[in-house]
Amino acid sequence: MRAKANGTDSLSLRGSISLRDNGAGTFYVTYNADVSTGGRILRYKALTFVLNESISPQTVLVSGHVYHPDYGYVTLSTRQALQVYTTQSHPTAGVLYFSGAHSTNALVTFNGDAYTLDVDDDGDGAVDATLDCGWTIDTCTAR
Repeated sequence: MRAKANGTDSLSLRGSISLRDNGAGTFYVTYNADVSTGGRILRYKALTFVLNESISPQTVLVSGHVYHPDYGYVTLSTRQALQVYTTQSHPTAGVLYFSGAHSTNALVTFNGDAYTLDVDDDGDGAVDATLDCGWTIDTCTAR
């Protein structure tokens, strides 16, 4: 697929999306794709979402790998199911984990209209920075 936005930006998408419904309100989506724009390629490898719509709040599990040409690979995994109400545009509970090269990682903990970002940017196993963020004010404050 190729697309242009505003007649200037070009985007190319090559890959596959697998959708599966278990018939009981749980949906599985797996995404493998290369997205090329401006000669740069973003790669999504086995990026999987499991959405359970049979309960309220709905739950989402995420796992997979994302490659960025400047930052390398990041592995995503859900540590605690993300909870999403149909009236919200963001998770209200749950924990998402990101791991990168050299044991660097980040943990995002969702709580209502806020989330906390704990970052280990040198891979030593200790949190180097904690940011408290809010969806409604769209800003983060360092602790």
